[in-house]
This record gives sequence, structure tokens and C-alpha cells, in this order.
Amino acid sequence: MELGLAGLMVPESRGGSGLGVVDAALAAEALGQEAAPGAIVPHMLATYAIAQAAPDHVRDRWLDDLLAGRARATLAIDDAWLPEAWKSRRQDAAVDCTLPLVPGADVADLFVWACWAGSWCSPNATSRTSTFPE
Repeated sequence: MELGLAGLMVPESRGGSGLGVVDAALAAEALGQEAAPGAIVPHMLATYAIAQAAPDHVRDRWLDDLLAGRARATLAIDDAWLPEAWKSRRQDAAVDCTLPLVPGADVADLFVWACWAGSWCSPNATSRTSTFPE
């Protein structure tokens, strides 16, 4: 994380590098070529989602720590192609899901996931102790 990889796609105004998806893909390719350990790409994507679309209180709580590498995030990915078929559901502030693919779950402090409630929900984040939005 010392290289600033988590913030490659995060706008400069939010503390990132302000680069694009192509730059992040090139970085991921280089990391993969050298077999870098860890779930770095899910962390980059989760950090980008927090920076771009999370509620202010979530962004304020997590973004600086994610960019600095003091906290790790990952994406919780449903296994269905169509959002209507996703198992994850949000009702009020409760999350109801069992997701089969969560890379880096063993080291993640924050889980970013999408849900479907008849339409898109804003990105949701769950830490080991709290669920956002509250």
C-alpha cells in the first residue's frame, strides 16, 4: 500500500492519484506478473467505491485509512450475473446475504457490497463491527 495503489482511481480531491481504470488495470497486471501477495485489486475497487459513492459518514470514517493502508477493504461479490438474481438483500439497515466470493475476507476490515432491492442500492459497507449506511 506504500505505493499508493489503493488510491489510483480515487480523485485527487479525495486524496488519491486521480488516474483511471486503464492505469489501475496496468498496475494490477504488473502486480499479477510478479505474483504480489494479497487481495490488492478488490481493495482498490472497494476504496474507489467508498470514495465515489459512499455516504459522507462512511467516507469520513474509512477513506483516509484505506488510502494509507491502515485498513483493508474488499468487495463482497454475489455469484449471479443479473442483479435480480442476487441473494443479497437490504431491508432497512439490515443485511441478509451469504456471498460465496469475498477475496481477502480473512484480512479485510471493511466489506463493500452491492445489493438489489428492486433497484440499485447505493454501495454498502460492512465492517467487522458496524453496517453502513446506518
